[in-house]
Amino acid sequence: MEKSRLRQLLHRIKSSDVIDQELLKDLTPEEKELVQKLHAEGLVESYLEETRSLNIDEEWTRFQKRLQKKNGVQTRVVPLWKNVLKYAAVAIVLLGATIIFKIVKSPELPEQPVNGEVVTLKGADHDVRIIDEDGNGQIRSSTGELIAEQKGNRIKYVSQSSIKKLEYNELKIPYGQVFELELSDGTLVHLNSGTTITYPINFIKGKNREVFIKGEAYFDVTSDKAHPFLVHSDQVTVEVLGTQFNVSSYPENPEIQTVLVEGQVAMRNSETDEGDMILTPGTKGSWNKTTLSSLMSEVDVDLYTSWIGGELVFRDTPFNEILTMLERRYNVSIENKNTDLNNKVLNARFSVEIETIDDVLRSMKNILGYNYQIDGKTIQIE
Repeated sequence: MEKSRLRQLLHRIKSSDVIDQELLKDLTPEEKELVQKLHAEGLVESYLEETRSLNIDEEWTRFQKRLQKKNGVQTRVVPLWKNVLKYAAVAIVLLGATIIFKIVKSPELPEQPVNGEVVTLKGADHDVRIIDEDGNGQIRSSTGELIAEQKGNRIKYVSQSSIKKLEYNELKIPYGQVFELELSDGTLVHLNSGTTITYPINFIKGKNREVFIKGEAYFDVTSDKAHPFLVHSDQVTVEVLGTQFNVSSYPENPEIQTVLVEGQVAMRNSETDEGDMILTPGTKGSWNKTTLSSLMSEVDVDLYTSWIGGELVFRDTPFNEILTMLERRYNVSIENKNTDLNNKVLNARFSVEIETIDDVLRSMKNILGYNYQIDGKTIQIE
């Protein structure tokens, strides 16, 4: 069985905590033994985390050694990778050339909120450093090698031919800030407020280029047909050969959306028997997480990418959705006591660099006629 199908089976076991023997019928004896041992030892989630980019055969060999009986007694394996970086769930909005979408199950991971008001970078050794948005400096690996340089709100990784194995960094952007990341292959990533991205410090020859993200990010991917670029979430994997696209979804969002600017996108899922959905430029494919249904519609692409230029653009957007986006971008907490406003729709465009949250609320007040109070980072609408 190929790696992706075996992992999908483990995802299902993780979700239900039981082994359906019908699912095991296509496995080899060794694969069945792997699945049963992982389930018995409570290691399904940890195994899935560690093997996102490893070879199944190599990992099975490692587990055989770890699950050996010692002195006639089965030794419980304590995974060394329990604190491995948690990979986040996201929805995908795509702009670019041919991209293959697969909807897959993934383990239910605890929320990993962006704490505080600073950008943080977690290294492969799990050390966390604070990134000063106005600072400059070098970033080194645990062995002292120069792997990246920071200039202001951008970190640029350099290609490292000496690094032969995958080592991950995790970058967290708090509410109220945006950041830029250049990966070792030259791929540029714009990261929106409240976003976490996990990525290799160096892409390895012969392996896919894979990153894991929760939040919102715009990718400008360096073309490399020999090494497809994959963006992972708990439900979606996007494969890209070289293009630009926007990853836009937070855990509370009900849909996974794909907006195409140019090229062609094939959106596929493993939850239903429905046919493929092929998007053309200027169209959006939406995957509903609850109903497991998809819908295609024509859209204004600018609405999904304007944040890169420091703007918030709303077109027929419900008031409650606007408040959620304002909370992320301005790093505030908004309590709306006037629930009659929730489904009121607005058309507006704001410049985050110029207009304060007070300016935005005052502008909308002139249209909707509500009152509001600001106390530090807490806002009440009445």
